Amino acid sequence: MDKKRKNENDEISQLLDSFQTNEEDTLEQKMDQFTKNQTRSRVEKHKPEPEIPFQAKKEEPSLGDTFVVGSKDLNESKEDLSATRTVMWNADDLKQEADSTNQTVVIDDDEIQSLLEEGKGPQLKREVINKKKEPSKKKSAPKKSHSKTGMYVALGVVGVLLVSLLIFGGMKLMTGGLSSSDEKTSEVQKKNYQELLDFANNYDDLSSSDQKKIIGFESKYNSLTRKQREKIDEILEEVTGKTFNELLASANKKTSTKKDNNNTEIAEKKAQLKQKINDLKKQLLSAQSELENAQNAQSSAQSDVDSLQSQIDSAGGSVSAAQSAVISAQADYDNAQSALQVCENRRSELEQIPNSELTQDQYTELQQLYAEHQGLVDNVNTTKSALADAKTALSAAQKNSDTSSLQNKLKSAKMKLDSANSDVTDAQSKVDSLNSQINDYQNQLNQLD
Repeated sequence: MDKKRKNENDEISQLLDSFQTNEEDTLEQKMDQFTKNQTRSRVEKHKPEPEIPFQAKKEEPSLGDTFVVGSKDLNESKEDLSATRTVMWNADDLKQEADSTNQTVVIDDDEIQSLLEEGKGPQLKREVINKKKEPSKKKSAPKKSHSKTGMYVALGVVGVLLVSLLIFGGMKLMTGGLSSSDEKTSEVQKKNYQELLDFANNYDDLSSSDQKKIIGFESKYNSLTRKQREKIDEILEEVTGKTFNELLASANKKTSTKKDNNNTEIAEKKAQLKQKINDLKKQLLSAQSELENAQNAQSSAQSDVDSLQSQIDSAGGSVSAAQSAVISAQADYDNAQSALQVCENRRSELEQIPNSELTQDQYTELQQLYAEHQGLVDNVNTTKSALADAKTALSAAQKNSDTSSLQNKLKSAKMKLDSANSDVTDAQSKVDSLNSQINDYQNQLNQLD
């Protein structure tokens, strides 16, 4: 027992020494190295001595006897039930033995089978003998138990160390967190107390709206200690005759009453706005109808003006065309007269020359002038007639193109169009104004929701 405790103490000492060495290694690496060293040490201590295999003594079987056979390999760690041998009789040996003695009866296979079925034949016996129970192996079992116990102890020590580290770290973390939280809570409480002190000391100088801010201090007041709350109540009672909670209840009551009044006012205002919006929408429908009528009148007046202007433009175009025709006919007539005059003047010069003095060229020219004269006369007459026709057409066009009436109608149509445009502008402005008012009232209504 003392030796066992010594071994366990040695293993614990080795475990603690391994934690102090190789500080750069992690705890897991140190544990692995320690386990490898312990395993190597145990293997060297408990290495079994070589065993001498058991040699089975061979015996010759005799007739009628039973032969017991052991396992084939006594050094194997597991039992081999199949490693057995069975005694067999040789038929020739039995026959020879029968000749020399009367101790054995020779029978054939059929007779043996019948005897076996009746249970009267020779019985074969098979036994297995386990030769593995040796003193050396029995002594090794306690050693393995000791090695496992040491390993369990080592693992237990490591587990205790890990749990201790975790508990220590958790307690430190919780202590630090609680301490930090307590400090923050204390700072907030001091700040709240100071704010309430300032509010209480200056309460009598505050306006009614600022005094109502006491509602916002409720949570801060409740976070104070009992002595701090009593101090605040003492200051307020000296000024107002009421404690903080009494002033708070009064402020809440006023706020609730004001809210009720505000709700009534809001409801009435909503009803007024909705009525105004409905009235404006009716006016808008009428204004939109007026705008539509004005736009129709505008369109009709514009159509009249365009039609009259087209007629005036058409009449002026006819006169202009007739005037152009007269000018062209006049030019043709003037050219024809000029050509005829030239011909006659030259002919007259040649006729004044005596025939005896006329040269052949002059005579030929005179003959040509006679021939051309009639054609020139005819051309003058034709152009003169065309000129007369052009002048007649111009007179008719001018007579038919009296646009004074059309001009008067156009002037009236333009006045009507201007009035229609003005009506459309006014109607559109009215519609826009109504839409703007409706939008304003609708926005006010939406803000009340």
